[in-house]
Amino acid sequence: MRTLAVLAVLPAHAQTLLTSPVFGDQGFREYPVWSGSAAGQIGVLRYDGRLLVAGTGYWGTCNCYRITAALVDTTCGALDPTFGNGGVKDIWFEGRSILHDLTVLDDGRILACGTNAPGNGFSGHKSTIYRLNADGSPDLTFNATGFNKVSFDPISSGAFWRVFPMASGGAVCVGSSSTNINGGQLGIGAMRFLPDGTLDPAFSGDGMEFVNMAALGYGLDFDLGTGVRLADSSLVAIGLVTESGTQRVGMVKFLPTGPIDTGFGTNGVSVSTVIAASDVGTAGLDAAVDMNGRILVSGTGDFTNGEFFMARFLPDGSLDPSYGSGGLSQVMVASNALGRRMELLNDGSTLQFGSENWNNGHPRIVKRLSDGALDTGFGNNGVAAPYGPTYHKVYGGMTLPGGRILAWGLQDQISLFSFTSDPAAEEFLDLGPDVIACLGDSVMLDAGPYAAFLWNTADTLQGIYVDSDGAYDVQVTDAMECHDVDTIQVTFAPPPTMPVITSSNGIDLSTMASGDLQWHLDGTALTGATGADWTAMTNGDYTVTVTDANGCSATSDPFTVMTVGVPGSHIHTALLAPVPTHDRVTLRLPENEQARSVEAIDLLGNMTPLDLPVNGVLDIDRLAAGTYSIRVRTDGALYIGRSVKL
Repeated sequence: MRTLAVLAVLPAHAQTLLTSPVFGDQGFREYPVWSGSAAGQIGVLRYDGRLLVAGTGYWGTCNCYRITAALVDTTCGALDPTFGNGGVKDIWFEGRSILHDLTVLDDGRILACGTNAPGNGFSGHKSTIYRLNADGSPDLTFNATGFNKVSFDPISSGAFWRVFPMASGGAVCVGSSSTNINGGQLGIGAMRFLPDGTLDPAFSGDGMEFVNMAALGYGLDFDLGTGVRLADSSLVAIGLVTESGTQRVGMVKFLPTGPIDTGFGTNGVSVSTVIAASDVGTAGLDAAVDMNGRILVSGTGDFTNGEFFMARFLPDGSLDPSYGSGGLSQVMVASNALGRRMELLNDGSTLQFGSENWNNGHPRIVKRLSDGALDTGFGNNGVAAPYGPTYHKVYGGMTLPGGRILAWGLQDQISLFSFTSDPAAEEFLDLGPDVIACLGDSVMLDAGPYAAFLWNTADTLQGIYVDSDGAYDVQVTDAMECHDVDTIQVTFAPPPTMPVITSSNGIDLSTMASGDLQWHLDGTALTGATGADWTAMTNGDYTVTVTDANGCSATSDPFTVMTVGVPGSHIHTALLAPVPTHDRVTLRLPENEQARSVEAIDLLGNMTPLDLPVNGVLDIDRLAAGTYSIRVRTDGALYIGRSVKL
């Protein structure tokens, strides 16, 4: 039985996030992918509304990294069996296949980027673009292998941070180049690929463009970066640049055809004053472009203080002074907290996802208004702290229609969280009101047409019969793998006291029972016989049944009547004429008798009251055709006659 909780009235904009009651276990699901670990670092909605969650997993036995992915239905996280192996897939091209970003094309194919290497040696780590079929298998029409591993020069190591599809069927990536034991260059660059996976020579002459950040006096975090594509198809690569020992958010802008946009920042490079932490993994920096072309960047500021930051940059690369404090909005969440990916909402506000602690996890979501101020109506003054199992970290998330939030992350496997501000709206199971039944009966409890059932009686059927008092609950799972539980209280009430029939003359019957009464003759209910008294018109076995307020009944022992029509009883013969008749009949009684009530009894014992005779004439026009006993009561006797209605 569902109960309605009446809560205090909150402001219309107030939103407290709670775990979804129908999603997995307390709003949380986990997806093992292979023998090693798996991660949910990136989430993308497919064309069909399903969510592709992916990241990088590691297995110590082979000392190898693989791309790990799961395709799920957003309702309750059911895996899509058309993807990979029952909905999950581990993908590798060399000993270390690492994922940094992915997107889903309109036809369902997957475009992704990251790093590939045959083994541990850093010199073998090269920036890589991948293209997969909709089921997660390599698309062999892309560079004949499904991936292309390319460096900005023959020596350097590298990583692609972000990938963007082209209308032509190709793709463009932004990323980094790094020195290794063999030499190389430290910098930020972009590459564009044709639909077949080869470099596009129309992009900057050879398919790539590069800025040597070391030559400009900057260091660079090779593995941590992101990027955006602007409305004019120009690209901004965003990474963590080290200046004088301090890591800051830095950006490089590339024109749509590849060259550096020298009008951006200083000769195409902008290094801000925004300080960011680097030891946060590949999903530790994120970016988006708002409707005015401004660039929002999220990440972790001071790691010790656990600062989630969001910075907004103008199209020229400078900080937007109208956002937050001088272009930066920071909120201290907890010591050692990590702020990661962000979602830009339609009204310009943002959600930033992360964890309370780098090791222990626990979800944290920060909501900022379009000007960078915290949305005090969200969570606790802008910071929501919904439940999440210990050690499960949140990397990113998105808002679904209806306001529910899905977040993804990892512990040892891909983790998915579902948060809502209205848990009751998601509940769907209702066993109905509590039941009061009669002792000795059994009650059928029906959970409804779902896919799986588990009652607290250990039964696993849709419905069960119960015959004892108790609280009965059932957990059901529907076809979408949503779970819900409900409880119903069943009470078995004792029947009323068995009524007793008494009679002073063997014909006039009475009972002292109280409640709803019904008299029976030979087991058949007598119409209109619902009072405490009844006069037998026919010989036979009479019983009376009493029903109480709970609907429980008790029936008397039979009372046998044998004296109806027996001479010497107080019943006399009423003279009726004519017989048969269509509508009226004359009643003759002794001169000293006067009718007080008149009833017609059919052959089934059903009684119909008649009007008193007028001048000795009874009106039986209302009766249906048939044979009747006419029962006339006077002050001192009962007269019975026979009439046939035509």
